[in-house]
Amino acid sequence: MPNDKYLDESIKASKEAYSSLLKLLQDNGLDTLVLFREENIRYVSALELIISIRATSDSYAAIVDKNGVRVFTSEDEYRRLKDYGSWVDIEKYGPEGLVGKIKQSINENKEIGYEDSSILHYLYQALSAKYKMKPASGIISQARSIKNSYEKDIIIKAAEILTHAVSEVPKVYKKGMTEAELQGSLEKIMREDGAEGFGTWGLLTSSDGLKYVHYFPKYNKKIQGMLNVNLSVKFYGYYADIARIFSAEKIKKDIEEKYTTFKGINDTLIGLIKPGQSISSVMERISAEYRKLNSQVMHALGRGVGLELVEPPFIVPGINQNIEAGQAISTNPWISFGDYSFKLVDTVLVEKDGSKLYTKATYDLIEL
Repeated sequence: MPNDKYLDESIKASKEAYSSLLKLLQDNGLDTLVLFREENIRYVSALELIISIRATSDSYAAIVDKNGVRVFTSEDEYRRLKDYGSWVDIEKYGPEGLVGKIKQSINENKEIGYEDSSILHYLYQALSAKYKMKPASGIISQARSIKNSYEKDIIIKAAEILTHAVSEVPKVYKKGMTEAELQGSLEKIMREDGAEGFGTWGLLTSSDGLKYVHYFPKYNKKIQGMLNVNLSVKFYGYYADIARIFSAEKIKKDIEEKYTTFKGINDTLIGLIKPGQSISSVMERISAEYRKLNSQVMHALGRGVGLELVEPPFIVPGINQNIEAGQAISTNPWISFGDYSFKLVDTVLVEKDGSKLYTKATYDLIEL
């Protein structure tokens, strides 16, 4: 069983998460919830599940009620999870299968909450034949969007890992290096700092790749011109995000001037991330700033991070919500000028008096 500070933090985080989720369930007239999604089970258990492709599993399930959390799994996974360590009850299912184990554990004719946005069809069919099913994805999302103190500590550490990696770019970069080689060097730094790995592929972009908001590094493509280093990291199940811009050649004056203006837009955006601020007003203000550069917002200005790299809240048009204290947000403005673009990404935590930035790598446009 692993034994270190952040495993202890993740277990404490899951205990607080369980309490918050249980209260929301009770407020909504529910006393039992069945979970299949990996991230949702980890949220209330701190268990590191192994799921091949889908986030929604038919290998694991968790029951959440006033008696605590029970996680059901196969015999092979039971041994691994028991060794991993958690505060929850872990039970293995046998010939009855996962659904059979659930049915044995919950009284017939009971109303249960379920993940309506992701449950596999056959699981829904099997459970709805015995229970009254009540959609609960919104309740789960509401609970997960507000981070407790232990979750915040883990996200802050993830942001510190990213800050270190990006700050090392000028040291590890060598002339003639390929995009994939630089990605590998940065991954090594992050793993040495304790990261589970990239949250996604490292999105290192140079030369013609700068036309695109998302781009995967090429194994044989040497870094040329400007370089956008956009990294995310997973640490004890939680994600953080960062992006900074460098240049492998002398920076042209017009590019430097546009970047300075864009950096100001990024500062304005981070300043707007505060409790009670409506997402629509953030979109309106930043859109006006983009128009000064004869451009428009063509990519989300931000979204939540936590147990998933992309989760609510979403800072995009049409969202009628306010930013709340306790949320963890990745700001990610992107602007295109045709042949090249700028993208800055930061991980911030929303506190009572505003947002606090934890990805603290310099914004300077550094020549490598």
